[in-house]
Amino acid sequence: MSVYSYYDDVHTAYNPTAPAQTTLPMKKQRSSQRKYAPIVFCVLQFIILLFSILGICFDQYKTTKLLDEYGIGCISYWSVKEPGQNCISGKSMGASPAVLTALCKKREGMFKAGAGSGVTAVVLVFFGLVVGCLVAFTHAHDLRFVCVGINVLAFIFLCVAWALIASMYNKGEETQPDVLDMMRRLDITESTDGLGLNVYLPALCGAFKDLNNMQEAKEMGQKAIGYGSGFALLIVAWVLVIINSIVALLPF
Repeated sequence: MSVYSYYDDVHTAYNPTAPAQTTLPMKKQRSSQRKYAPIVFCVLQFIILLFSILGICFDQYKTTKLLDEYGIGCISYWSVKEPGQNCISGKSMGASPAVLTALCKKREGMFKAGAGSGVTAVVLVFFGLVVGCLVAFTHAHDLRFVCVGINVLAFIFLCVAWALIASMYNKGEETQPDVLDMMRRLDITESTDGLGLNVYLPALCGAFKDLNNMQEAKEMGQKAIGYGSGFALLIVAWVLVIINSIVALLPF
């Protein structure tokens, strides 16, 4: 058949009016597939945000009735519960852990640094969620790398938040002699923080896990103190940040 004629001498199925084969449907399919990764990222990022907020608000250390004589309840970044009170909804003392650990050399600063790192991580995770939503709705896939960068920073700050808690649980420190001398000059005993709270302050400077070596704890076969629900939520959020950073880079 001549290229200058539509005459078909072999009666093929060629139809000159039929449109040429195009790859547009395939391109549309790929475009629709690329929406799933940003949506999954946003869902996971929202879960991370929720876990991070609850993690820094809930108890980092959960105590039992064995520590009632020490006047120590569950400990979070922001408060110390009264002995026997619920770790989440129970009544708090009138002082924060940073105030109660002022007798320790570094522990006061560690509580403040951990709380600050947790709040910073929450802010970063929130911004990551906002950018992820922009990627999902505007299809600006280059912003995925911004999401990854934000999550890397959130990963670091979340790590600091729970690592400081783990450090205080496993390692103790000495009390500050100058603070102890000042307490004695002011006739403040070691069983009070000067605010009328019956707390044995040196117990807050040692490794918290050593409280499990109390004679009562050994006799009853149970722990006096352990990691709380807030600490567990921070660990889960920290792991999910790693997973979600990988999700942000997926090609679909």
